[in-house]
Amino acid sequence: MDNQLIMLTSSRHELGPADFDGDFEVGSSDVASNSLSFTGDFPAGCAGLYVPGTEFGGLFEFVKEASDDDQTVSYKAWTWRGLLSQWIICPPSGQDYYTVTNQDANIVIRNLLSTILGGFFNVPTRDSGITISSYTFALYTTVLDGLMAMLDSVDAKLYIHADKTAAGAPIQVTVEAVPAVTLDTVYNTDSQLTLTYTDDNMGINHLICMGSGKLQNRMRVDLYTNARGAISQTKTFTGFKERQAYFDYSSAQSEEDLIKYGTKRLNELKSYKNMQANDAELEGDIGDRLYGYFHGTGVTVPIARKTLKISGGMYTYVYKLKGEK
Repeated sequence: MDNQLIMLTSSRHELGPADFDGDFEVGSSDVASNSLSFTGDFPAGCAGLYVPGTEFGGLFEFVKEASDDDQTVSYKAWTWRGLLSQWIICPPSGQDYYTVTNQDANIVIRNLLSTILGGFFNVPTRDSGITISSYTFALYTTVLDGLMAMLDSVDAKLYIHADKTAAGAPIQVTVEAVPAVTLDTVYNTDSQLTLTYTDDNMGINHLICMGSGKLQNRMRVDLYTNARGAISQTKTFTGFKERQAYFDYSSAQSEEDLIKYGTKRLNELKSYKNMQANDAELEGDIGDRLYGYFHGTGVTVPIARKTLKISGGMYTYVYKLKGEK
């Protein structure tokens, strides 16, 4: 690995190279902590760590020290991506949802990030070339989840990187939209990479969701999956192919609330197809796709989590694909 772990001051100025053990974990919020965790005897003034040119970095927000002979000190922090998970996308005043229409993806990102964390992030003024024709963010989703979902809908990814700037200036953390890369030609002929496919059709495709109320007067919503796994209130599977389950959410006070949590539950229960890969030679970023060919059908799965482990000066990446059990 060409890049090296660097210590940062609280103002994001470089303090010098670091030689400590720990790890960074980034990815989608359902499978990644988006945090860093390190132990060591950090010098005075060290307030964070980063690997130049990557999204692996953050400023310490948690310190734990034991008063034993070892005087072990543990440090934790949100990664740059993790900071985006700490802010919520709220609908504009007078509107029900936050919706964008016919905007370049970098403009959408810039508009959202300009209002958070005191303008901490840099978003390029140039267009990304990725147009968001029409997109409605989920209600009160995090900035991270919202942007990742929006970009995934147009085969793009959130590219985050912290870079050195002019001498004496703080590092700059940039967030921008770039096309997602499909890692097919690289890995499908690589005998060092083992792909494991799962095609599970034993899941639920009809969830009966019951909300507030009593007996026959209880609020009810029926949710269904289609052949692609999308969830709606339109029935696809009938007869022998229908599989049902019951979801009790008596605290739901609105149909919208019942649909939201019922959808989350059905996503856990529905049939799925996924692909797993051993980590040995995999290289990619969050949102990139790995392609595999299985029983005459192509399967494309996004990278959902990427972990950088540093131990004894050795840098190792560990990956998790979306949908891995």
